[in-house]
Amino acid sequence: MKTAPSSVRRRAGLLLAAAGLIAGSLTALVPTAAEAAGPLPTSTTLASSASVITAGSPVTLTANVSALGLGGLLLTPSGAVRFDAVTASGTTLLGSANLGALCFLTPCTAALTTSTLPVGNVSVVASYAGDTLTAASSGSTAVTVNQPPRAPVLTAATAGDSKVTVSWNQPTDPGSSAVVSYQIFRSTTAGQLGTTIGQINAPTTTYVDTTVSNGTTYWYSVVASNATNASPPSNQLSASPAAGVPGAPVLSGPTSALDKLTISWTAPASTSAITGYQVYRATAAGVTTGAPLASVAAGTTTYVDTTVTAPTRYYYTVVATNVAGAGARSNEVNGVPVPPTVPGAPTLTATQQIGSIQLSWASASSGGRAITSYRLYRSTTATGTYTLIATDLPTGRYQETTVPVGTTYYYRATSVNSVGESPVSNTASSSAAAYSGASSYSTTPCAPGVACNTATASGTSGAGWVSSGRVDVESSTGSHTATVAVGGPILTGCGALPVAGLSVTFNDTSTDAYKTVTVTYRGQEADDWHNFYAVTTGFEGCLGLGTPWFAGSLSNPAVWNAADGLYEAAPPSCANNGAFFVSAGHYSQPCFTSSYGPPGPVANRVLTLVYRFPPGDGRISGGKCC
Repeated sequence: MKTAPSSVRRRAGLLLAAAGLIAGSLTALVPTAAEAAGPLPTSTTLASSASVITAGSPVTLTANVSALGLGGLLLTPSGAVRFDAVTASGTTLLGSANLGALCFLTPCTAALTTSTLPVGNVSVVASYAGDTLTAASSGSTAVTVNQPPRAPVLTAATAGDSKVTVSWNQPTDPGSSAVVSYQIFRSTTAGQLGTTIGQINAPTTTYVDTTVSNGTTYWYSVVASNATNASPPSNQLSASPAAGVPGAPVLSGPTSALDKLTISWTAPASTSAITGYQVYRATAAGVTTGAPLASVAAGTTTYVDTTVTAPTRYYYTVVATNVAGAGARSNEVNGVPVPPTVPGAPTLTATQQIGSIQLSWASASSGGRAITSYRLYRSTTATGTYTLIATDLPTGRYQETTVPVGTTYYYRATSVNSVGESPVSNTASSSAAAYSGASSYSTTPCAPGVACNTATASGTSGAGWVSSGRVDVESSTGSHTATVAVGGPILTGCGALPVAGLSVTFNDTSTDAYKTVTVTYRGQEADDWHNFYAVTTGFEGCLGLGTPWFAGSLSNPAVWNAADGLYEAAPPSCANNGAFFVSAGHYSQPCFTSSYGPPGPVANRVLTLVYRFPPGDGRISGGKCC
C-alpha cells in the first residue's frame, strides 16, 4: 500500500482538525494537525486609498492577509504587517500595523495611514512575517506622489494710474516638474486670498492689473503651478492705484533783461490734465528745498521773474502738478539779469530871454531806474571848469536869473537815478538879454512855504513914461526866483499906442505857487492905456503874449484841466477876445484885472494891471492889444 503525499496528509490533518472543532475538540486537533503538516501558506494583498497623491498628503494603506487552503477556514494569521516604500533610490520603512483579531473565515486586515511617502513613483510593499501556524507573504501596490512648487515670493505691488504692476520671484523649488504657470489673486481685505484675476505662463514673473479703480487698496498674492500641483499662496502685498503725477518739464532760458529773467518750458507728459506749475528759484546750483517762488496757471509755459537784482545769478527749476500731485523737477537753468545803469547823457538847450537864460534838457534813456533829480553846471568858458550851480532839480529845466545881462555863459547838465549821475550833456551857451535902455532889474529867490515878493523894479521908457513891475508868490512845495526888468525900446504894433518895454521872468519848481504879477504904468502911458483900451478899474482882459498858461482873475483863478492841458473858468470878458479863445471855458493865455486913477492931472494918473499865473516857469514881456 502506497503512502499519501505530504500535502494530502496535511489536508487530511486539517480536515480532521475541522472535524475535531465540530466535535468540540478544536483546541487539541488544530495544533496537532498544523504541526504535523507545517505552516499554512498565506496570501497578502495591499490597497491604497489613492493611487496619486501630493507629497505630504495622508494616504491609508490596507493589507489583507489570508491563510490558504482548507486550513484557512480554521486558522487566522496573526501578528504585524510591515509597510515599506520602495523607490529607485531605496526602501523606506513607513511603519507597521497589527492584524485584526476577528477575522475568522475572512482575510485579516492591517491598515496604516501615513503622510511620509517619498516623492515619485512609489511601490508600497506590505510584508506579513507569518507565525507558528501561517507562513509569511507580501503584497504591493503602486502610488504616485507628486511634489508641488514652493510658494513664490511676491517682491512688489506698484501702483499706477488705474493699474497695479505685481512682480515676484520664481519658487526656489519647482516640485515634481517645472513651473508652467502662475495664478494671480486679488482681495480688498488683508489676509484674504480673494479671487483669481489672471493667469500667465512661466517664465513671466510680472502681471499688470488694469481692472482696478483709483483710490482703492488692493491685496495681491500669487500661486505657482507645475504639471501636477499648485503651490501654496505667496506672501501678500498691497497697492493703492492713483492718477500718476506729471513728468518733468523741459526748461529753457532764461532770457535776461533789465531787472528781470524770463524762463520757458515744454509741458511734460501727464496721465491727467496738468493743473499748474510751480516755479522754484535759488541762488546756488542744485538746491531742491524751499517753497516755490511762484505758481503758474495751466496752459502757461513762461514765467517772468521781476524780483531779481543784478549781479546775482539765479537758478530755476519747474514742477508740473495734476490731481495726483507734483511731478518731477525739470532740468535747472540759470542766468543773471541785466543791471541798471546811470541815465544817458542829456541833450541841453539854452535860450536867451529878457533878463535870464532858459535852460532845458532831457536824457535819452533813464538807465532802467527812474530819474530822481537833475544837476546843472556852469562855466565862463567852453572848456573851462564847470561849477555845480543847481542840484536836486525835479525837472530838466532851469531859469537862470542870476547872471549879468549880456555876458555869455556855458552850461552842462546831468541826470541822476539810483545808480548814479549820467555823463554830462552837450555844452550849451547863451546870455541874458535886456531891452535897450533898460533902467532896472530885480531878482529875488524864494524858499518853499515862505511868502515872498520881488522888489519893485521901475524905469523910464524912451518916451519918458515911468513903468514898474512886481511879483508876489507863496509856494509850499518848491522854490522859485523872479526877475523884473523895466525899460527898453518903445513897442509898436498895437494900433497907435506905443508901449514901454517890460519883462517879468520867473523860474518855478513848485506845484502850487500861483504868481501875482503887478505891472504899473504912470502918467501919460497910463492915460493912453485908459483912453485907447477903455481900461479902467474892474476891467478884465487877456494878455496875449504867447505864454502857454491860462489864468483867471484874482477872484476866479484858473484850474488846470489834465484832459486838454489848458486852464478852465476864465473871466467872461476873455471870451470876447477870440484870438485867445480855445473852447468854451478854456483859454490859452493869462488874463488880468485893472485899476485906474485918480482923477486930475495926467501926470498923476496910475494904471495897475494885476495878472495871476498858475504854477510853473514863465515869462511875460511887453504888451499886446486885446
